[in-house]
Amino acid sequence: MVPYLISLLILGLLIALIITQLKVTNISRRLQYAGTEAANLMQRGGALEQELSSAMAEVKRSVTLLDHQGKEIDWLRAELDRRPRLARRTYKILTLGIKGTGKTSLTLKWANPLIDLGKIEGTKIERYQRTVSQVLVNDVMTEHVFEIGDWGGEHIVEALHELIIDEIHGLLLVVDLGGEGATTVDPARVQQQLREFEPPSLRYFFGPRTLASCKTVVLFINKADLIAGTPAQVEAEAKKYYAPLISELMKYREQVDVCVFVGSASYGHSIHHLFSHFVVEILPTSAYDAQLLQRMRSDSMSPLSLHMNGGNSGERIGK
Repeated sequence: MVPYLISLLILGLLIALIITQLKVTNISRRLQYAGTEAANLMQRGGALEQELSSAMAEVKRSVTLLDHQGKEIDWLRAELDRRPRLARRTYKILTLGIKGTGKTSLTLKWANPLIDLGKIEGTKIERYQRTVSQVLVNDVMTEHVFEIGDWGGEHIVEALHELIIDEIHGLLLVVDLGGEGATTVDPARVQQQLREFEPPSLRYFFGPRTLASCKTVVLFINKADLIAGTPAQVEAEAKKYYAPLISELMKYREQVDVCVFVGSASYGHSIHHLFSHFVVEILPTSAYDAQLLQRMRSDSMSPLSLHMNGGNSGERIGK
């Protein structure tokens, strides 16, 4: 009986041992799985931590960039606040003359001295602008500009309309001593131009509105190179041809400045005097800048100026 009981006890112990072993194996497997899972979680956690660190660094860079941009915007705004406001003042000069007098070449020569005269087309209604000076006063930078309207004789009606409607500050009448290709003075052409500017026509040019705003009237006798002689002889003879027109212009000398120039657009004679003359007569002295003053001094002391006009910019017959 006892051996049987011992056998049963041993069998029970073996069964219990087997069950315990199975449980231990199961627990070991579960622990191993849990360890693997924990390792994976730790790995994922490390990756997430790196991503978070990278994201934080990116946020920090963005904040730094935004701060820098904000400071740059503030600096630019301060610079804009310090910069002067821009203004523009335009002085209109009207150029008149029949076709072929060389007024377009003359206009472009003094309005833009770098112009290539070989590229000039036939007379059209054109406008040219030349910045004369830039002056800073009370945080306002004012650009002073000459606007030159080039009108052909064939458009005289439109020119009169311009005189009536717009405020004109200067009038440039261009006549010549000969047509295109001329080698000597052409008296018939001179007479044609004298008829163009007969007293009845001039009265239209010197209406009340024009006289109220116009500061100077310039008669430019072009193509003086057609006359042989010394500069003084050339000037005197050219003025004789246009003596009737000069005489008529003199009638307005009490109301507006009148000046006569004798020169050549092709050769550049007396052209630089036009710019200086319009500056002196039209531009207020408050509009002069350092560059303009230097240009004016240079023009007044140039050898050509002294040679062509005895030191004067032209014959002034006005007030």
